[in-house]
Amino acid sequence: ASESSERWANISTHVDEQIIDLSGDVDRLASIDEHFEQSTKVLTHLRGQHEDILAEFLSVKKIVEKTNLYLREYKRKWLQINDENRHLHTEIKRLRNKLDDFHRAENLMHTKIDEQDILLSQLRKELK
Repeated sequence: ASESSERWANISTHVDEQIIDLSGDVDRLASIDEHFEQSTKVLTHLRGQHEDILAEFLSVKKIVEKTNLYLREYKRKWLQINDENRHLHTEIKRLRNKLDDFHRAENLMHTKIDEQDILLSQLRKELK
């Protein structure tokens, strides 16, 4: 009987050790489960932030694309206006030269008219 009681004590001790080990495992699993839940919450939060950031990025991307289109159009118009201004500058220069030529011709005409008036006056004096 003492042998079976000793055996029973050994079995009981072994079972107690296993229960203590299992209890420690349960505590560790509870801690792991809690960390897993926290990680899941953080991951869900991060996923939401990622989706928000992605939506903002796509919005900004559209704005940047539109801005690039406007800049290209602005550059095209600027080049066109610059070309037109260069042409107008050339035309203004040509017209100024023509105006200068006209003024020179006008001055020559006035000089000739003055000379003819002088000659005409002299002829009148001679005729009198």
